[in-house]
Amino acid sequence: MNKQAPALYFLKSRNAQEKIEKLQRIIYQHYINKEKIFIHVNDDFAAKFVDELLWRWPKDSFLPHAINSEKTQICISDKSKNLNKAMVLINLRSTASNLMQNFSFKYDLFDQSSPEKQKLSEQRMQEYKKNGIETQLL
Repeated sequence: MNKQAPALYFLKSRNAQEKIEKLQRIIYQHYINKEKIFIHVNDDFAAKFVDELLWRWPKDSFLPHAINSEKTQICISDKSKNLNKAMVLINLRSTASNLMQNFSFKYDLFDQSSPEKQKLSEQRMQEYKKNGIETQLL
């Protein structure tokens, strides 16, 4: 029997530093493979936070990205539309993403940095499973 890869990977993190490191690793991995990435965030504040993070990392180079842009390899947005026609979805919203279709790679955070964030992560995982999306913790 041939087992398929999970439809969605949850990036497990116990603190803010681990969360940032895992996100950076995933973003960079897909970036060097020349795959477009859509980072789905809650709001404009979160988009600006991720934007600042990508301006500062990696230290010796730059990952080209933009907020709400169709013409970039890495798009950060709170819009419920795959603006840059990405293959990779990274959900940083507090709720389950409604953009699961048409992405080859899908990621979410399983944030254990506080009881509240862990509960939200568990709720998203249950929502995905309820909708028939297989998940795996990384």
